Amino acid sequence: PVTCRHAAGGLIELRRDDPRDFELLTPFHRFSGDLSSGVIRQQLRRPGGGTSAPVRHTGNLVEFRIGRHRACLDVEDAIQGFGIERRPGRIVLWHESALRAPGGWLRAAEVQAGHVRYAYEIAADTPLLRLTVTLIAAARLAGARVTTALDGLDSDGLAMAALRLGSHGAWRDADAPQAPGLVELGASVAHLGLGAAGWPPGLPALHLRPTSPAGVMSAKAVAEHPGRLHWMLLRHGPRSLAPGETLVADETRLLLDGLGVEATAHAMGAAVPGLALDPAPLPGAALHAAALAVMFDAAGAWAVPLSPARREALTGWLAEALPAMVAAPASLADLAEATLAAQAWCRAGGVAP
Repeated sequence: PVTCRHAAGGLIELRRDDPRDFELLTPFHRFSGDLSSGVIRQQLRRPGGGTSAPVRHTGNLVEFRIGRHRACLDVEDAIQGFGIERRPGRIVLWHESALRAPGGWLRAAEVQAGHVRYAYEIAADTPLLRLTVTLIAAARLAGARVTTALDGLDSDGLAMAALRLGSHGAWRDADAPQAPGLVELGASVAHLGLGAAGWPPGLPALHLRPTSPAGVMSAKAVAEHPGRLHWMLLRHGPRSLAPGETLVADETRLLLDGLGVEATAHAMGAAVPGLALDPAPLPGAALHAAALAVMFDAAGAWAVPLSPARREALTGWLAEALPAMVAAPASLADLAEATLAAQAWCRAGGVAP
């Protein structure tokens, strides 16, 4: 049988818990990397056990001014703490960097400027990756900004070359330059999609959605080779910070195949339950199984009834998925299973699609 990731909520497996060489699996993705160097690799899981080329969540900078001195620091070069936190239904990968830079007005002396923490939250029941960056000032900082970045977009079989940017309700496209160079994408980014040239189905596409588009002061991409992106970063800020004050940037990321940029942006923005974001074709068997679970629960047939949250999740998914199956091209086997699912769904009190 083919695993149905649409109905595979509640599963997350931490295969290796060494922060310097971790591996974890969700129904959607494989994550691995080394938090001591600030590298998190994310791959799509394929039917049959394969994975896509990895996307690297790394390559970040912090910028600020102390007195008359400007600083641009590499986050990953300054990591002093890192780890893996287990929480109910989710795992947080984090690393923290100490920021030291020249300061003072008359004579330059290295001072402790602050700390910056990157936290990547991975949940079992959604393909969304939530990134939170927190800069805590230890000195008076002017023009402070943090980045949310991606690196190695042209490595290990990954071939990111196309960009689609949503800002102020409008969309525009940009491509990797045909010579090594920089692509300026502007500010106030609401959604940014990265994919292969021509956006072919079946190849990974990555979507970035800042929580506060107005806080994005610039978005830039760098190409090291013609027609291929290498480094992508969004700058958040600028802010002036007194000692103890913070600058926080939040971003939601989604790695998936084949769904259009605008459709993905709508789904992410509307906070659709994570399982509904999976673009894999709906197997009729999964619909049938979910409908039977709801029917048996309505009849009081389970020794342990479904929890209210699980029942709500299943009925909400069936209400959307059954009409989608009827409207979409499907095999005879899937349609047969969907017909049985509709029958069970009606017996449980649902409305036929």
